[in-house]
Amino acid sequence: MSVIDTYVSCTGSEFYPARLDPTGPRWNGFVTPVFTLDTTRQIAADTQAAAEKNGHQCTDTIHVTDGGVTDDGQPQALVMRISWLLLAENDATAVQIIEPDAEGMYAIGGFEWSWYQVDDGPLATAHDAAWKARDRALKESVRRAGELLREDVPDVTAAGVIVEDGIPRLISVATLREIIWKEDGDGESLLGDDAIGDATDVLREALEFGRSPEVLQSSGWKRLDNTEGIDAYTIKFPAPVPSQVRRAVLPPFPQQAS
Repeated sequence: MSVIDTYVSCTGSEFYPARLDPTGPRWNGFVTPVFTLDTTRQIAADTQAAAEKNGHQCTDTIHVTDGGVTDDGQPQALVMRISWLLLAENDATAVQIIEPDAEGMYAIGGFEWSWYQVDDGPLATAHDAAWKARDRALKESVRRAGELLREDVPDVTAAGVIVEDGIPRLISVATLREIIWKEDGDGESLLGDDAIGDATDVLREALEFGRSPEVLQSSGWKRLDNTEGIDAYTIKFPAPVPSQVRRAVLPPFPQQAS
């Protein structure tokens, strides 16, 4: 038995310090943690708030009733779990008293709730928010780069990009029909140097948010397999919004002779 102090969650939004044995008994694969009285109070507050918001029939609630202190000065409390759904059915197990163990820890939701271990605890929410912000920034950079290139060629759909030392570089641009620009191409192109430079700058700024292959691929950059170890990708630009589509100017209707 190897008991550790860690964090757990069963909602993905609340995280609680807990003690558990990672190799110990599990319920449907979920861990069975125990909590201090202070943490139990927080679980009680959170479950009661969830019941008020979502309905008591959807949420079991934890309740802590304080009873002063014991003879040795330790806090004395009564901890209960109420299953409101079972209570409505007059089930004898609807209300349960949760006794502390020998170390004063409380087993809340053990073998009933979907507790899982979260090593970084409350930071998990910050990490998730940072990942989503990075994903939005990378996707927005692709959209904006497409806009800049379409100022010269409205039907641009994709581009090839190489990332060297964390810095992206456009190597090709294509429409659905053909490649219209190559970095090492000869001759004239419909794409001007300013459009290529501006699009590259947008992608370079976005990579400040994350430039590992895993991050780029999760944001829609398709990595190209090659035998030379080059960090190469294809990016597809989202369809232009109507305001970006250039419409041909039609000649005026000829006047009919009277």
